Amino acid sequence: MLLLLACTSTTVDTAPAPQATDTDTTADTDPTQDTAPPPDPWCTEPGEPGFQDVAEAWGLADTTDEDPDRKEAGAVALVDLDDDGLDDLVLAHRSRGLLVQHNLGGSFSDEVVLDGDAQSLSGLAIGDVDGDRDLDLWAGGYSPPMRLFLNDGQGGFTDASTSSGMDSFPVAPQKLDAVFGDFDGDGDLDLFVNHDGGGTNPGEEKLDKLLQNDGTGVFTDVSDWLPGRTGVGWSSVWTDLDLDGDVDLYTANADQATHEPSRLSRNDGADGDGWRFTDLSGTCACTNNHNPMGVSAGDYDADGLQDLFLTNTGANQLLWNQGDGTFVDVTAAVGGLALESDDHMSFGAAWFDHENDGTLDLFFSSGPLSGGAPEAGLAEQADQLLVWEEGRLVDAAPSLGLDDRSAGRGVAAGRLDDDGFLDLVVSNLGSPSRLYRAQCTEARALVVDLVGSGANTWGIGARVVVHTDSGTFTREVTAKPGWGGAVTPRAHIGLGDRRVERVTVHWPDGAEQVVDVHPLVDGRVVVHQP
Repeated sequence: MLLLLACTSTTVDTAPAPQATDTDTTADTDPTQDTAPPPDPWCTEPGEPGFQDVAEAWGLADTTDEDPDRKEAGAVALVDLDDDGLDDLVLAHRSRGLLVQHNLGGSFSDEVVLDGDAQSLSGLAIGDVDGDRDLDLWAGGYSPPMRLFLNDGQGGFTDASTSSGMDSFPVAPQKLDAVFGDFDGDGDLDLFVNHDGGGTNPGEEKLDKLLQNDGTGVFTDVSDWLPGRTGVGWSSVWTDLDLDGDVDLYTANADQATHEPSRLSRNDGADGDGWRFTDLSGTCACTNNHNPMGVSAGDYDADGLQDLFLTNTGANQLLWNQGDGTFVDVTAAVGGLALESDDHMSFGAAWFDHENDGTLDLFFSSGPLSGGAPEAGLAEQADQLLVWEEGRLVDAAPSLGLDDRSAGRGVAAGRLDDDGFLDLVVSNLGSPSRLYRAQCTEARALVVDLVGSGANTWGIGARVVVHTDSGTFTREVTAKPGWGGAVTPRAHIGLGDRRVERVTVHWPDGAEQVVDVHPLVDGRVVVHQP
């Protein structure tokens, strides 16, 4: 399977090492000062990198059931619903419904947002749709209509599916997922919904949707602005792939042997009364991916450009962004992306720096589509955490206790507590899900929460660039880590023992802001747009 993926797009024998370089040492804060920062209030007992499963201790909802028809359920989110810096948990629970577990610091209190059988929910999306700073929740799947819930600021939700227009858009019962992004640059969050538009002449109810926000959380269907809307869509991401200041759209389409390839639509701005997207799918060397479940964007080689990782069947895929609308498939060059069998599947994924050394690692969940065939070992594919060693990807999950062998689905990385280390949740079907709390170490991190001046209050789509004495690191603010997952839109940059020289925020509206932080900063900062 690895060879199949390697031959479907441009490949290289060697891949760029994930190492940041920068010769610009101009700083707004004197990097030579030796005064210590305020005492670290977070990591009181530093240790070695590692994770502890605290699902039972914290009271994570039990996802064990006997339904063999596992399919695409299991969406999960780690998201700060009350803006206290700590992430709460949202879970599409198959028997209890759409469940919010509020983070009480060592335990959860439960709130059912959508009552009843939720095994049909395959996607969650997070974003402030009405500009009140509260993160709202979209949910969709096998039971129409799509739903939109508005956050009241305390983590409680009101069903706004009708007032927003969300329940008026036709959707067929299928595996829906969605992602928020401000494609038109008007300061509020729009929504793209990927759908299973496979087959000949699919009806409107099966096609992908582009929904434009009027700024108050009311949406209009502008799907005809897209150059393509078909394919067996599983996952999508808004990300500025060419650094021209607007977000582009990548959609991972599955079942490519019998249906269409994935799709890359470059955002080219206003076009009269509409909007112009240019289809680069045939020229980007990034859309022939075999059978992708999910797509995740992250700058793995620290060149400032967002690269793409696709979870897949048999072997996952890593696409190195060239910045000109093309990609290089480095799957074979970096190694480590093949699964134990060509019949295994990976689903949710997250780029995150697990040990705060500045390098993005890759965690992904795996498991069979349905009950699996024991004789083929389909129920025994372990989750993996791929880290970089001399330019190659190596699985560190076994040594860190992350190699769970279950039917893994949604993945999210976030902050259960107020330290600088990202924790993980993995939604499993048919067995208990996992909630991994990271052990803090002496390695520092900068965690940036943005407060935008417009309706996009969390700055989704912004880029945070951190210049240090040994490299520059870029993080794009997103609420979508990969298939079936959602996260608080914030930037996390591992620093190790580096000194920070300058932090620059590139806001979605094109404004640039230099942020004054201490060279030895460690922890969360909140940045308000001027």
